[in-house]
Amino acid sequence: MKITCLALEPGGAMRPVDEPTALDGWRSGAGVYWIHLDGGAPESFITWLAGLGLAPGLLDLLKAEAGETCILPLERTVFVAYPLPGDEPSSKPNHFYLLCLDRLVVTMHAAPVGSTGIDELEGLILPEGTTAGVVCALAQVQCSRLRRHG
Repeated sequence: MKITCLALEPGGAMRPVDEPTALDGWRSGAGVYWIHLDGGAPESFITWLAGLGLAPGLLDLLKAEAGETCILPLERTVFVAYPLPGDEPSSKPNHFYLLCLDRLVVTMHAAPVGSTGIDELEGLILPEGTTAGVVCALAQVQCSRLRRHG
């Protein structure tokens, strides 16, 4: 599984950082981060997420997600899962997962990064360097992608 970590800057820029820097910065409240887990199985994502100290009930919800579009607004967390069309019309959809916490967005995708739109966002300046800015930018990229494939 490939892990890509980005620090979100106040002006909307994103800066690559290593995983320990992102996790330590998030835990200490020193910044806002986006971590993308790419090319792993859903079980490996859950194992990685368990290291964040999330409530076991949240991890159980992630395990129960059945592959359809799912939006779970919880008290301090939002979990979103949705299918992405494959690169070929006859291919099975891939699934994209997003977990939004305070000052941290974690995105997860089992297929190669090229099919998520993440590669389109690296180097992009977000309207704001917040978790909401990442979520909105991802929604815009995915809507554009769906229009192109529709």
